Amino acid sequence: MFQFVFVRPWLRVLIISLIAFAFHWAVAGQPSADGSGRDYLIHSWETADGLPDSSATAMVQAADGYLWFGTFGGLVRFDGVKFTVFDSSNTPELPSPGIVNLHVDTSGRLWVSTVRGLVISEPHRWTAFHREPKWTGDYARTFAEQAGVICITSFNGKVFRTANGRLEELPEPPGKKGAGYFGYVDRQGGVWVAQDHFFGYWDGQRWVASEIAGSVTNSFKAASSARDGSLLVLSGAGLLRIDQGRVLSRIEPPGKEEIYNVWRMDEDRRGAVCISTSHLGLFEVSPTGAVRRYNCTNGLPYNTIRFSFEDREGNLWVGSSGGGLSRLKPRTFMNYGVESGLPEPVVKAVVEEAPGRFLLGTYGKGIARLEDGRISRLFDAEGKKFGSYVQCILVDRKGSTWLGTFQSGLQVITGSERRLIPRSDSGGLDINALFQDSQGRIWIGANQTVSLFTDGQFKPQTPGDGISLADTRYFAEDPRAGALWAATSEGLFRFASGSWKEIRNAGGKSVAGITCLRAEPDGSLWIGGSAFGLLRWRAGSWSGVTEEQGLPARKITCLVDDDLGFFWLGSNRGVIRAARKDLEQVADGVLAKLPYQMFNSSDGMASIECANGDQSTALKDSQGRLWFATLKGVATVDPRQLHLNTNPPAVFIERVTCRDRFGVFRELPWTGQPTVVAPAGTRELGVNYTALSYTDPEKIRFAYKLEGRDGQWVDATGRRSIFFNTPAPGTIRFRIKAANNDGVWNETGATLALTVQPFVWQTVWFRLLALTGLTGGVGFAAWRLTRSKFHDRIERLEQRRVLEAERARLASVLEATSDFVGFGDCEGRALFINAAGRRMIGLGAQEDIGERYLRDFHPAWATARLVQEGLPIAMSAGIWSGETALLHRDGREIPVSQVIVAHKGPDGHLDFLSTIARDITERKRVEEALHQSQERLRLIIRAEPECVKIVSRDGVLLDMNPAGLAMLEATSLKEVQACPLLQFIAPEYQAAFRALHQQVIQGQPGKLEFDVVGLKGTRRRLETNAVPLRDAAGTVTALLGVTRDITRQHQAEIERREAVLREQRTQEEYTRQLILSQETERRRIAAELRLLICACNLKPSATSLRKRLVRSARFRATCIPANLTIWV
Repeated sequence: MFQFVFVRPWLRVLIISLIAFAFHWAVAGQPSADGSGRDYLIHSWETADGLPDSSATAMVQAADGYLWFGTFGGLVRFDGVKFTVFDSSNTPELPSPGIVNLHVDTSGRLWVSTVRGLVISEPHRWTAFHREPKWTGDYARTFAEQAGVICITSFNGKVFRTANGRLEELPEPPGKKGAGYFGYVDRQGGVWVAQDHFFGYWDGQRWVASEIAGSVTNSFKAASSARDGSLLVLSGAGLLRIDQGRVLSRIEPPGKEEIYNVWRMDEDRRGAVCISTSHLGLFEVSPTGAVRRYNCTNGLPYNTIRFSFEDREGNLWVGSSGGGLSRLKPRTFMNYGVESGLPEPVVKAVVEEAPGRFLLGTYGKGIARLEDGRISRLFDAEGKKFGSYVQCILVDRKGSTWLGTFQSGLQVITGSERRLIPRSDSGGLDINALFQDSQGRIWIGANQTVSLFTDGQFKPQTPGDGISLADTRYFAEDPRAGALWAATSEGLFRFASGSWKEIRNAGGKSVAGITCLRAEPDGSLWIGGSAFGLLRWRAGSWSGVTEEQGLPARKITCLVDDDLGFFWLGSNRGVIRAARKDLEQVADGVLAKLPYQMFNSSDGMASIECANGDQSTALKDSQGRLWFATLKGVATVDPRQLHLNTNPPAVFIERVTCRDRFGVFRELPWTGQPTVVAPAGTRELGVNYTALSYTDPEKIRFAYKLEGRDGQWVDATGRRSIFFNTPAPGTIRFRIKAANNDGVWNETGATLALTVQPFVWQTVWFRLLALTGLTGGVGFAAWRLTRSKFHDRIERLEQRRVLEAERARLASVLEATSDFVGFGDCEGRALFINAAGRRMIGLGAQEDIGERYLRDFHPAWATARLVQEGLPIAMSAGIWSGETALLHRDGREIPVSQVIVAHKGPDGHLDFLSTIARDITERKRVEEALHQSQERLRLIIRAEPECVKIVSRDGVLLDMNPAGLAMLEATSLKEVQACPLLQFIAPEYQAAFRALHQQVIQGQPGKLEFDVVGLKGTRRRLETNAVPLRDAAGTVTALLGVTRDITRQHQAEIERREAVLREQRTQEEYTRQLILSQETERRRIAAELRLLICACNLKPSATSLRKRLVRSARFRATCIPANLTIWV
């Protein structure tokens, strides 16, 4: 094993030094726990948030306020909320989407260096340099500008100078070839370059080395232009500030040797230099030389940093190669929670025990002490925690700590000793409020009543007069009159001259839901509530500040005065800061809307919801800092160190749309001109707008005004588009203004004239022409009116005659009809029944019906339906129809189709009822017969052993008999309908099945054999015959199929075919073997014949051999076929 003691002394020193440096950087890179120094809130955007690429290579801010930054996926414009990407798809002038560097010159032009060339963006024009012979660089390494001169250096060592719109390439400096340079332009327009082998300037003829080149080139790392026009250089000599070849200042950052692979440097408005490195993260060197490091360990998403850029609001933007874009915003609030050592996140009380030492009451883990940024838990002498669910804390003037808890009563702590106060003394076990008045008395608000501790004794209050002090949650003392205010969950009370009195609101009702109180020196009282915002009581009169007056929250949980002229209000939406004078003016009705600043999670608060409804939820400490108890620890802010954003946001209109009378939306052509014209018939206009503020874009507030309509400013909150109706043609001036996150308004905003063109009939000349025609028409109408009066009189006489004839005809119709016709009064008494109706119910022609009701002619069930359904519907809708029955005198029920009409007068009151009933006995009989026929047919189908099914035009199974369900291995029709019918068809038959379905739906019957797979996996062969089902009009509405299972027949046929096939194969094999044997025999005989022929030519000495061959040949000859014998 390696032993450190055996390491050489010089190596040991080196190792110790490296460890020390690593520890230094680790410490320097972490934000301070107590909020000292400059701390940032980091928010990052990547491709999931809209970036075209995870790289961010360079950033500039244009004169109009937009942020532009480059990625390897395109050039991006950012308004704080939306990314607009420019690439070859919408900007063909860009030679490549890969953006390397950016620069905005003093004239407002945007210089864009891509991997394939350099372009300049001007309003409505792009100028490309990648085709110019004067640009020979690869892509821009640095841009520098001063005194009207721009210096551009490239990565391949080229140096360019542009002035008066002319680009020229300078000779390559005498440094390391192809290594590239950092460029700089001095106050006189002189061009300087720096690298590790050369530092000098161009004198118009040649490159001249600087006298201090040695200090610059020694371990040179980077150079950049400073905000004051000087040159910043990071080298082995430290961080140098150089002007006109002289070193103005030198800073020795600790551990500067550890800063290497520097991509670029940037100076912010405080004079701090941010150094971007290729893999070590971002280093920030303060003017005093202190170094802070930001990397993946403390919030940045990636360590490869391409740039840092400070916008006009002081936000620091950091781009990385792989981590996208990040914004580092100075933190306003510091939070102490579980991550800081707090045992429980929910804090209900915070008090200052001593200067710089605080007690935090948690809801579940007792109390903790915060001092010098460190949190420790408090225990008593027995090692037990003080309380559990702490609701309020008071440190009295003698140094004792009073602790109010939930269901554990009141505890008084002195040192490490504690004393439990009986509930009979404290007023209950639920302690919500603790307060020490100017006389040193301690007031205790509990769930049963209020208790007063004075002269060493507890005195529970019994106010009488019906006043209940149960569940008191807050106390306040009137500094002028010395009276005590107490707020319970149900009301507000005042204690003065030894008695309690309830203070009611202007309507005489109790003020319920109070969460906090603040008494003012002038005797007025501010009251925060859980649902009414902020109220003010002054000399018996009430006023308020609510959401209608601009207060951004209805629930106010605490109120603190910073003694700088501002109130800080805790709420369920964050902490609100408002000027005291503005609150007074709004409450007095002088100011319509409340200006305010809202602080929430974007300002460093871990939770935006402040603790609710108890005495000690907020305080101002001895150093002027404000503390707020929240659901995730305690948040603190120093009002004296508060830096508000005073930059009013630039406002731009981006897009205009319209909706015509047919409901079609379209975008109107607009390129920034002051007027947009919408076509005639436009019913609605829409405007999309934005405002440029990057500190907290979500807090930007908008207000708009439509001049020419109502002319009043309308609060649009955070919406970035509005739509409004255009009922008539004309011109409306749309004005939009915006306020940044701290409420600073851009009152000028943006203005756009929106003109809706009229139709022809809406123009002035058309209306004048129409008026002329109308005047002539009035005279003609007067003549026509006089003339028509005589015709009207004649027509009325004729109508009267026709009406009398119609009445007579109607009476004859009523008597001639075969239907029951009856009339009744408002109470349902029968007034008239026609002859057919009397016959239908068995009444005589002259029988009196004056004392009978129409319901008497119905059976009980029909009467109930008429009373419960028919008459109410007829009374409301005017008419009701349905099937009921009439009751014959002999007790028979006659089914009828009945209509009831309620006749009402002009005043809407019922005049009389009429009813018509038609005998439907024969129709009921036919329906019953048809129903029985259908049931018989259904029984036959269900008993059919073959499958019978009905399929709709779109292939949905409507019905199937049990035999079919058995074929598909289903127990119910729902099981089959739960799956598409085609799913049961074997895949190789699905196309044929679809074709059969289409054939039948087109009107042609068909037949098909196919395989199905049941729900249990069984495969069957089926044969189906299908015919179309038609409606009365002859239209095919469904398919009727009869299917039988032919699995056995199909299997038998397959087996028969296989047997025939086997027999054929056997015969073929036998024939092949026979032919093979004959061929073999023929070849043997032929060979012996050749031997015989040879034997005939042998010498005499071979006589014996010749004889044997002859004998053999003779024997074989007997077996030679005739044709072979002939050949031989």
